[in-house]
Amino acid sequence: MMPEALVEPWQPYTANGETEDKMLVAAMNLLELNLMTSQPLFQGKLVQLPLPDKMKVFNHGSRHLQYIRSTPSRCVLSTLVGMKDIRHVNYNLEVTKVEPLNREEWFELMKPGKRDIHVEQGA
Repeated sequence: MMPEALVEPWQPYTANGETEDKMLVAAMNLLELNLMTSQPLFQGKLVQLPLPDKMKVFNHGSRHLQYIRSTPSRCVLSTLVGMKDIRHVNYNLEVTKVEPLNREEWFELMKPGKRDIHVEQGA
């Protein structure tokens, strides 16, 4: 829901006396820092939005975690995920049983496309 770190060059980065705006993940990679993501399911709201079977996991929430986990940037190493009950823990652990998406699969899912209305039709 908030891809600015991956798609918008807004982070000032200075090297050799020259400053330019870079994507946050690019600046983090250059500085050899790790980026921690938070609320990858947008406080549970994203679970209602389906992702394709390519994700290799069953649960909708797990599919979104698999997508975040597969972010093609070496600086994204961890994600904070809230879990209210044991079912959520089990669903979230699904992603540990499969390989992350490769770079091409990840970017394919990032492309805009026709989407069905799933929430609040006609609102």
